[in-house]
Amino acid sequence: MSNIKISPKENSIDSFDLFDFIMTEIRCENDAINSRLQALLGSQSFLVIAYATALTGFYRDGATNLTILIPCLFCLLGFMLAVMALAGIRAGYAAISKWEGRQRELIAQNAIFGKLTLFSNEDEAYDTERRSQRGSIFTHKAPLLFMFAWTVFFSIPAILFAFNYLDGPTFR
Repeated sequence: MSNIKISPKENSIDSFDLFDFIMTEIRCENDAINSRLQALLGSQSFLVIAYATALTGFYRDGATNLTILIPCLFCLLGFMLAVMALAGIRAGYAAISKWEGRQRELIAQNAIFGKLTLFSNEDEAYDTERRSQRGSIFTHKAPLLFMFAWTVFFSIPAILFAFNYLDGPTFR
């Protein structure tokens, strides 16, 4: 955190320190989003491997019908982790949006801060915001993609079970 100086006379924060504080908060929220995304990707990769390993147990001789339950549990776990990550990522972006609003207000009040940002006029600010939104598509869509994949993965054991049940033990 930056050294925020509060003047004893005015009981207010220096504008530059406030700008620095806002920029630090935006960086912290970005780091939190990146950490959430990394945790999601790590957990999902582990669960996909566990799912595939559990699904291979279905083809072994003497496998019971309960072996189909384990891959389904991995699907539910993966789906729920993606739902929780989506909520955390959306909350992070909402916080960033609020901090960026405060940053824009401060820039409007003090023109000198415009030189400290990537844009100097409204058109550049709009272009920068559009590029940022396009760059964050993966972060926004990754949890949704995982939720869709786990829904599809959930149906695979059910289909295998149905074919095995209808055809008898010859499917193994």
